[in-house]
Amino acid sequence: MKKLISFMMALLMIVTVGASTKVDAKSNPVSFSKKYITLNVGKSTNMKSFLKNAGKSKVIWKTSNSKVASVSGNGVVRARKAGTATIRAYVVKTKKTVSCKVTVKKVTKQTKKSGRYRTMRVKCTAYCPCRGCSGGYGTRTASGRRAIAGRTIAVDRRVIPLGSKVVIDGHTYIAEDTGVKGRTIDIYMNSHSKTNQWGVRYKTVKIYY
Repeated sequence: MKKLISFMMALLMIVTVGASTKVDAKSNPVSFSKKYITLNVGKSTNMKSFLKNAGKSKVIWKTSNSKVASVSGNGVVRARKAGTATIRAYVVKTKKTVSCKVTVKKVTKQTKKSGRYRTMRVKCTAYCPCRGCSGGYGTRTASGRRAIAGRTIAVDRRVIPLGSKVVIDGHTYIAEDTGVKGRTIDIYMNSHSKTNQWGVRYKTVKIYY
């Protein structure tokens, strides 16, 4: 009788685990965080960074047009020529395929030389890696890159997209962090004393995109 009870309990545990796995798979489906991306010819990006809930499962990558955008076995997409292509990721564990449309744009000589930009009047503040300024994030940024003085600025991504180059007083910075709102730019500096020296200033900046 004890053996029968033990067998029934083990069977119940197997059924319960199987059911919870199915629920997790349904509540956390595999997907791309971005359905559309745009790349300039010659540029590349790793699609793994956009793939959610795939875990450590093997992923098979395919492209609908390798002449426009090729994809490696590791999910790195390289823009080949102007056009559109669909990148598909087949997640072996869940047997699900998800896709993302890639638009490749040709970079003109004028864009290479000077780029398109717009000017904007902004409030410029400063922050450093101390807890009071960074909120405990230190040198970590929203873009995933480490903050570097003379390069990193924090922006409102709804106003200035991450990755944009911003010229302030003739110096070029890159929008790599967030944490401010509206037309405000927070310039990363190495020490709190330097942020105090900067204070608050109003500048007309150039934003390249």
